[in-house]
Amino acid sequence: MAHITLAGAAATAIVSPVAGMLLDAAFLLDGVPHRPFARAPWLGEAGLDDHPGHLRELGGEFVAVPFGSVGAPAEISPDWSAVVPADAPDRPHGPSADDEWEVLDRSASSVTLGLEYGPSEGIERLERTVSVRPDAPALDFSLTLRSRRPVDTAVGLHPIFRLPSEPGELSIDADFEQGFSYPGPVWPGVGPTRPGQTFSRLDAVPARAGGTVDLSRLPLPGTTEDVVLLAGARGPVEARFADSGTRVVLDWDRSIVPHVMLWISDRALEEEPWRARYRGLGVEPIAAAFDFPDEVSTAPNPLSSAGFRTSVRVAPESPVTIRYSVEVSSVVQ
Repeated sequence: MAHITLAGAAATAIVSPVAGMLLDAAFLLDGVPHRPFARAPWLGEAGLDDHPGHLRELGGEFVAVPFGSVGAPAEISPDWSAVVPADAPDRPHGPSADDEWEVLDRSASSVTLGLEYGPSEGIERLERTVSVRPDAPALDFSLTLRSRRPVDTAVGLHPIFRLPSEPGELSIDADFEQGFSYPGPVWPGVGPTRPGQTFSRLDAVPARAGGTVDLSRLPLPGTTEDVVLLAGARGPVEARFADSGTRVVLDWDRSIVPHVMLWISDRALEEEPWRARYRGLGVEPIAAAFDFPDEVSTAPNPLSSAGFRTSVRVAPESPVTIRYSVEVSSVVQ
């Protein structure tokens, strides 16, 4: 199905029905377009048919229900080893990140997409709206979950921002209750953080080599593949791009989706289609236990034992709607 172009006075966006993907967006500031989202370098290449929809179309933002894409990492922390299976989910990030969504409604500046889940699924249907704000450099999103029966599910929103060319040119500001490094190596030899640790500041995360590493200023020198979870987010996440002089604010309903996971991916993944060329920062609001399979998030796990909810309850009589937004402005000097 053809891509969908949305336009307002100060922003444009392109949406694909495949995985409901926001492929790209441009925000006009003083007449100059700014594109803060990452885009995969393999878009349009042949040989991608056997990859999930979100990888074939990987752009700026999609949704994951249930959120979860990997099995247990090597050398997993003891507190996680008993609850994380070895195998990854059959469909990474669920049908929402793979299937083709139906266009339900469309205008010049907004599109609503729907996706039916299989009859064996507790989730019955998703509806997703992407809108260009008519008079501002901003996008507004909503995601509604409907269920056949009362069900708990991991949920993730998946914006991915570009990484500038020079180290430290992207500043991240996030306020949170407690940070958790990944409970095992994300990718051999390139993760800067020490697995299985906690922290309170993004600029002082326990480092694999000893001491701390500053994850509030990206990219880091060299190749990187790592994940940290910021539990109990207290406000929006702000990203400031020094190379373009822009400020991007990601805001969302933290009463439903309480945490944010940072996925730092900078030319480390080597298999197809990555081939050591992808660069992006996922700033992912989640109700989940990292990116482990749904059964980890919906059962007792080390995060839930620490008091951090890792799933969303949906019932037939109580659909859940999550609203979120991305706003762009010039950095005030």
